Amino acid sequence: YYSELLMGFESRAAELGQSVVLMLAEGKADLVRAVRKLATRVDGLAMLGSAAIPEDTVTALHGSKPVVLIAGDARPGIDSVMSENSGSAAEITSHVLGHGRVNVLFVGDPASGPDVRDRYAGFVAAHESAHRTAPEPLRIPLRESDGAALADRILSDEIVTDALVCANDELALALMKRLREGGTNVPDDVAVVGWDDVMTARYVEPAL
Repeated sequence: YYSELLMGFESRAAELGQSVVLMLAEGKADLVRAVRKLATRVDGLAMLGSAAIPEDTVTALHGSKPVVLIAGDARPGIDSVMSENSGSAAEITSHVLGHGRVNVLFVGDPASGPDVRDRYAGFVAAHESAHRTAPEPLRIPLRESDGAALADRILSDEIVTDALVCANDELALALMKRLREGGTNVPDDVAVVGWDDVMTARYVEPAL
């Protein structure tokens, strides 16, 4: 997801004769200071998943140069680009429930960001529409290794499920691969759905 987003960003910037400076937030001891320092070197800022940056910092930066928020909560007066998460997640979950799955679990931590939070809200809404109680999410990071580790817990019968609604495709692909390696038939034994439509999802078998 991130690589595809960055490729699109860089491609369009090149068409406009601009260059892109990338800063990763992970691992920064003082993220706010790092962002403020970066802001002195660029003409504008696009912040992806900017929940880690305080609102007053974003507002202050916006006062001096263009700022756009990507996949973060909207903030007054600042442009933002967001996915439609809740309704689509409700449709995905309703589709799975409609196939007769009885133990459907959400994979991902809603506290990790607005996208996952809203996707879980759609998951809950679909259960409520079906007059069912939504289970608590399986709160794991959105990384391939965490999806594989969760699949191992399912293969050992620590977690019992017949369908997984994943917060992103990276988790879904990792889960599907490890489950199949462990002898689980996907989707007959466990259905797996993702969210993002990353390029890799188009080439796996069975289809994601």
